[in-house]
Amino acid sequence: MGRNKKGGRAPKPASTSAPTPSGKATAPAAAPGAVAAGSHDQPTSGVKDEVGRGRRRGFVWALVAVVALAAIVGGGWWWQTRGAAPSDVEVANAAPAAPAASDVHPSAAASAPASSAGLATYVDNQQCIGCHQDAAQQWKQSHHFMAMAPPTPETVRGDFDKTSFRHQGVTSRFFRRDGKYFVNTDGPDGKMADFEVKYTFGVDPLQQYLIETPGGRLQPLTIAWDTRKRRWFHLYPHEKAPPGDVMHWTGRYQTGNTMCIACHTTGYEKRYDAATDSFDTRWKEPNVSCQACHGPGSAHLAWARHAGKDGKIGDAGYATGAPAVAPSSVPAAGGRSVASGVSGTGS
Repeated sequence: MGRNKKGGRAPKPASTSAPTPSGKATAPAAAPGAVAAGSHDQPTSGVKDEVGRGRRRGFVWALVAVVALAAIVGGGWWWQTRGAAPSDVEVANAAPAAPAASDVHPSAAASAPASSAGLATYVDNQQCIGCHQDAAQQWKQSHHFMAMAPPTPETVRGDFDKTSFRHQGVTSRFFRRDGKYFVNTDGPDGKMADFEVKYTFGVDPLQQYLIETPGGRLQPLTIAWDTRKRRWFHLYPHEKAPPGDVMHWTGRYQTGNTMCIACHTTGYEKRYDAATDSFDTRWKEPNVSCQACHGPGSAHLAWARHAGKDGKIGDAGYATGAPAVAPSSVPAAGGRSVASGVSGTGS
């Protein structure tokens, strides 16, 4: 063995398990850099990693707990509300329920036709006006009433007192003859001719005029009357559409039967025949009247004629079968009848 500088023997290394007075081995000596229990020194990097992993595990478990709690709360809410009233969409898609027998007057049940929209038919608009007089007075002041009409001094807004309008080299003249309204302008062949106005079309802010041409076509003149500035003007001032062009007032793209007239009438039927390229167009009313919005009124009319006076009216004759207030219970003013759908009195 080696000696120390003083010539003695080198000391033996300390035992890692030196016996204690009791005869038991002591704990192994701590490695260099280790922190003894109770020490206030900072932990080493290995201890830091262990602490970080513990924190992450705690965060994950907390997140799992939140999700589980949300699922429990949501399931409880669904369980409580699964028998609640259906949504508006469900109500709209559901078939209308038949009225209870106690809600239908015996005479109405025996005599009134079925109230489905497929079986109901249009009735003369005077049948509606006869009962809903206050609503009719309001309607007659509306643009719906004036949407389309035969030409008369009351319905024509344009100046037909021998006035003229020039556009792209064509001078059109507007005049009256034998109580009728005419325009002298270029026809489909490019020649100037007199064309009779068949219907007024619209009322504000402009009014057009429908002219009947061969094949049952109703063509709106592209020269219109500005009801506010009180002057004639062309709807397409920069469009070059000579006779023969689809955009000329006599052209196919200007034919009112294809689309326009449907919104200005009630009970519109296009009735186009592809074999002859012609129209046999028909409608129930030449304006937007009651049944344009409320639907064909035959079932409602039958109900009105047979409804009892006990206030139990049940199905009012509409496809939905929605309950309505009895005619006698409608307030004198300011009320709203489900059957009439308008403010004021309704009977």
